[in-house]
Amino acid sequence: MAADLNADADLEAMAHAIRFLSVDAILNAGEGHQGVPLGMAEIATVLYARHLRFDPKDPTWPDRDRVVLSNGHGSMLLYALLHLTGYGHISLDAVKSFRELGSPCAGHPEFDLHAGIETTTGPLGQGIANALGMAIAEAHLASRFGADLVDHRTWAFVGDGCLQEGVGQEVIQLAGHLGLGKLTFFWDDNAITDDGATDLSISENVAERFRVANWHVQEIDGHDIGAIDAAIHAAKADPRPSMIACRTVIARGIARLEGQRGGHSGKLYPSDREAMAALFGWPAGSFDIPAGLAARWRATAEPGAAANAAWRQRLATSPQRDEFERTQARVMPEGWREAIRAYKARAAASGDAQFSIGTSGDIAAALYDVVPEMITGCADLEAPTNHKRQLSAFTATDRVEDRRHRALDRCDNDAARMGGILAASAGWPDGCIWARA
Repeated sequence: MAADLNADADLEAMAHAIRFLSVDAILNAGEGHQGVPLGMAEIATVLYARHLRFDPKDPTWPDRDRVVLSNGHGSMLLYALLHLTGYGHISLDAVKSFRELGSPCAGHPEFDLHAGIETTTGPLGQGIANALGMAIAEAHLASRFGADLVDHRTWAFVGDGCLQEGVGQEVIQLAGHLGLGKLTFFWDDNAITDDGATDLSISENVAERFRVANWHVQEIDGHDIGAIDAAIHAAKADPRPSMIACRTVIARGIARLEGQRGGHSGKLYPSDREAMAALFGWPAGSFDIPAGLAARWRATAEPGAAANAAWRQRLATSPQRDEFERTQARVMPEGWREAIRAYKARAAASGDAQFSIGTSGDIAAALYDVVPEMITGCADLEAPTNHKRQLSAFTATDRVEDRRHRALDRCDNDAARMGGILAASAGWPDGCIWARA
């Protein structure tokens, strides 16, 4: 029977397991970024314990929820979660090798689906652009195969830096415009950076940036279990993409650093851990998780495992099974070579010289009707890029056969968004921008 994950007190203790595993790994490595795992521990715990659909025994299950750690410098948050929930690739030995060459627990997360790492993150803003691509992929696949086979959500942990980068604003605009209601951001609103208070460099109301872009926005205490849970429920019920602004204390639990710029990545000492253990009443030694807490964490995967089993049964009897599995395996459909050969023959017979961008559009058009999973995203420059051709636009209200998402001039976002689509196994993304001299 699954452990009782309903009590807020249990989740508080589970959040401390993230904190101590993270601190132990950072102390062992000699460096790291403790601010994120210590500040976002309650947020992550509530998400995994009460809402996230995942199965560590089948980490590549196509209809799993996606989690992106966009503030990738706080990577021990993700590794702690993956270890505690039972992902085999993130063993305790792997956690102990944090930041070592060849470790699956690199300084910043590196793409490894079998380990539960959905995408590589580190350059600020790229992770949320990947998450946008994943949400677009889910919407496209759901329209193509139906909710019985595709019905999952994308969640992203987001820092101030992700939203200060220009690509972040592009993400906010496009996700709101497309009405991607299964995309949720948790903003780590700690009002501090590695240089000092955020008001040294920004003065805008960040939450309002999301509101005017048609996002559902909530502002909560990021350490209040009940408030976090209620906000996630509300986000899931709203048809718009959601941003939950979580006011947090950076490096919570390290009295010497919490709430200060040093909380970001200031050096930790064994005495810091000892003081944190006394503060939270933590009884265990280094890299030791009390058995009861370990069992509660492993139990968080049980609902996802049951959902996966039910999904497998639906897939087995679905008339779309072969096409779905072909798409997920990225096996090209019959006829694509013939389409290319036919285009080459026509081009050779015409004898006309073309600019490469025109040829690119011709080849893409030759494949569109043969490769239904080919998705094109390009800036709002159809005249020079010429990639729209027979495709219609992917919009907030029409997604069934629409495989072209118009990005206006959001060129910086384009490659990262396409990377998210590819990581989500939605098919073959085709990105096109217009280079300006």
